[in-house]
Amino acid sequence: MEPEERQGNETDRGRAAADLLSELEQELMHMSVTEHVRSMLATLSRLALQRLGMDEGGAELKDMGQAHLAIECFRVLSDALEAGSSEEDMSVYRETLSHMQMAFVEELRRPDTPKKAEGDSE
Repeated sequence: MEPEERQGNETDRGRAAADLLSELEQELMHMSVTEHVRSMLATLSRLALQRLGMDEGGAELKDMGQAHLAIECFRVLSDALEAGSSEEDMSVYRETLSHMQMAFVEELRRPDTPKKAEGDSE
């Protein structure tokens, strides 16, 4: 590939990324904060499972520090939603949090799991 072609492709990718970002920003402006936080909770639970090595990618994505951070963020954000959420929604969040916390502890008990991962801030 010639340098001019490469530069053109990079410019096209940059424009596509900027367009996508603009679309996302428009979408976010029309979402309530509650909807956005719920979306973040779904993302955090997926990330926690990935970083526990329990999702696609398994061992190569495993990072106990990052898993811990995702679980703690999930806990804090779900607590913040409690006042405006139904008991049914809160029950789902509490159950999800409990499962993630138990999976984290079980993973720590495995002899092949490092006790402190790269993502740990301590």
